[in-house]
Amino acid sequence: MTHQEISHHRLVSQKLYKTSQTSPQEIVKHLGAMQAQDYAMAKWAIGSRCDASEKKIEETINSAQIIRTHILRPTWHFVSADDIYWMLDVSAPQVKRFTASAAKKYGFDAKKLDQTNTKIEKLLAGNNHLTRDEIMQELNIKKTSSDDFLSAAIMMNAELDGLVCNGRMKGKQITYALLEERVLKPKTKLTKEEGLAKLAQKYFESHGPATLLDFSWWSGFSPTVCKQLLMQLNCN
Repeated sequence: MTHQEISHHRLVSQKLYKTSQTSPQEIVKHLGAMQAQDYAMAKWAIGSRCDASEKKIEETINSAQIIRTHILRPTWHFVSADDIYWMLDVSAPQVKRFTASAAKKYGFDAKKLDQTNTKIEKLLAGNNHLTRDEIMQELNIKKTSSDDFLSAAIMMNAELDGLVCNGRMKGKQITYALLEERVLKPKTKLTKEEGLAKLAQKYFESHGPATLLDFSWWSGFSPTVCKQLLMQLNCN
């Protein structure tokens, strides 16, 4: 396959070849997870793939059809509400290693993080959407530095535990809300193997042609894990 052919197929698979009538949620669902650290540019990434206005995209996010949370790697991603729970089950354990290490530097071990989660759950119960600063103020946790790593680690841990996700925007400020109040939890649950297989299938269908290392970087899983997974898929 030539470089030109690879480029063409990737443009098609990533839905960049031409706009379509698909909805913003369908775009995110197709791609699996879209990096959304820069909120404005992440909205543009959706809009460039479908015929939807910025207002429509924001409505889809505010209504929780698209969830913005930390997943796959320790950074923000857009994920379809249909995929949020099984994808968290697959990727949260590996990302939590980073948040646990960051929180531990400030005296927050696993037990203290669980206790903080309980307090956050009470604060947000009843569709109460609060910014990170508002939550920290209620928890009486002061900023530890100009970068405020502690509060970021606390909220990321709560996201990875499936407790919180993004809430409705408050002006230009991001809020948090309880995930189960935003998205109904499914009655059935994928096994780890089923979840990994689904993640791989989503990636290669929406980003291919791609290599094992491409999938490893996107998913956050090591090349060794990805190689074993692809070998299993090829055997089935």
